[in-house]
Amino acid sequence: MPTKKRPATKTGLPRKRKGVKLEPAQLAPGDLRIVDPPPELEALMREVEADGGAVLAAYREPLGGHALLLAALPIEKVERTAFQRDVSDAHVRKLTLAMDKTRRYLDPVIAVRGEGGRYLTPNGGHRLTALQELGARSVVALVVPERKVAYQILALNIEKAHNLREKALEVVRMYRELAATTDASEGELALELEEPALATLGFAYEERGRLSGGAYHPILKKVDAFLDAKLRDAMRVELRLLVKSLGITTIFVTHDQLEAMSMSDQIALMRAGKVVQLGAPRDVYLRPNSAFAADFMGRSNMIAGVLRSPSSATEAPAADVSVTVSFGELRCVRNAGIREGSPVLVVIRPQAIAASLARPTAARGDVFQARIDRLYFLGDFVEAEVSIGTAVLRVMLDAYVEASVGQTIWLEFPADRCVVVEPAA
Repeated sequence: MPTKKRPATKTGLPRKRKGVKLEPAQLAPGDLRIVDPPPELEALMREVEADGGAVLAAYREPLGGHALLLAALPIEKVERTAFQRDVSDAHVRKLTLAMDKTRRYLDPVIAVRGEGGRYLTPNGGHRLTALQELGARSVVALVVPERKVAYQILALNIEKAHNLREKALEVVRMYRELAATTDASEGELALELEEPALATLGFAYEERGRLSGGAYHPILKKVDAFLDAKLRDAMRVELRLLVKSLGITTIFVTHDQLEAMSMSDQIALMRAGKVVQLGAPRDVYLRPNSAFAADFMGRSNMIAGVLRSPSSATEAPAADVSVTVSFGELRCVRNAGIREGSPVLVVIRPQAIAASLARPTAARGDVFQARIDRLYFLGDFVEAEVSIGTAVLRVMLDAYVEASVGQTIWLEFPADRCVVVEPAA
């Protein structure tokens, strides 16, 4: 059957498809040859040779005029990107038999140079595996200088066609890696992620491998949209909504405190293989049971003192003990098992200390005078480092407060926000 031709424009060229914005570089065949490589390409050529490879040619691709290398690479230094779909044994067998019959390998993989002289291919997993099984020592690759090409896997795929599950899982694997390495939003990575429904289905397939994604895909394509939030923030939203909608119990392992608090109903904080605190995110953050928990779950001021029980100062709401510190007495909330007279740490978050340049008239906690040593303007607020007694604390000021180093500042310590823990072992 003859190929259906696209409608032509007045110039005689086929009319552009919807969404295509590229204006080709209009390079003639002779213009694609690179005689004098630019410095960045020369550097890549030297690296390929130093890695044990051989540069076969340098040229420009005909659409955008981007420089590429045609190179032979040691096969042991080339690997699939971590987020690429799983290799199909049936497809590798088909490729292996075809290469065995023709005694030829004719289709270079795309590769980018990674850390330590390793090369990542975003679209050559099956061909690479087939070559390895056949005992080849080298693989011919188009080496692309721009590392971002490694993430444009779906657009560059020329191997076995993806089914929905494979495509969605590739997207979600790529999503996780990009979330750890870029501040871009979902929308800014539309080319790499292809469509928002694939990200959502990818998270779903990870939770339920036998999910009937095809039943949901047409609906998701109509209602799902890329979030404006940065990728890591967007991933937290996607996962939280997905787990709730599926109605399943999920264990999520992370070292990211924001992920733990924003996505969990319960947090099990672990140290050296043991659970050291278990509770709701709010409780773990606001009521740490140890110096380790306080430090791990966010920035804290830890003030050394001695426990006096019961409170020897004027009673305050929620206070059940008093702690003698270098600048006076603080009324606090005590964790169980700490005895009177014991050395302790008073834990209070920087944002929990009410800091002001004027003495508060209606304080709900203990008030002390301090001196501003350093100021850091951070946009939403000003972080101040202050000296009080022998302690150096960090507190937060409103961004519009005009404070200066050396100035006196008043600190209010609400009793219900001061938590007593034992010193770290």
